[in-house]
Amino acid sequence: MILLIVALTAIISYHGFLHSNFVYQLALWPYRIVRNNEWYRLVTHMFVHGGWTHLIVNMLVFYSFAEALQGILTDMPGGRYSQTLILYFGGGIISSLVSTERKK
Repeated sequence: MILLIVALTAIISYHGFLHSNFVYQLALWPYRIVRNNEWYRLVTHMFVHGGWTHLIVNMLVFYSFAEALQGILTDMPGGRYSQTLILYFGGGIISSLVSTERKK
């Protein structure tokens, strides 16, 4: 699951490096979220990055953290993969909502 998230993020970010308009369509943009009801941005921004360094550092940190976390989550209800997805997307969405509320 972790490698799937890393691979998907790398592919989407790479596409964004080649097509900057694609990044603008997915990026966290609080004004557009609120005014244009573009709520999908609460999730899609997690898959685009500002450059190679941003992408590589984020994926290395995510991989290290997620590997350790999956070891802890193994015995929890729902299994480690579903718990990892809940934490990944839940954390991304909640932090986006906080940012959107502050900057709208």
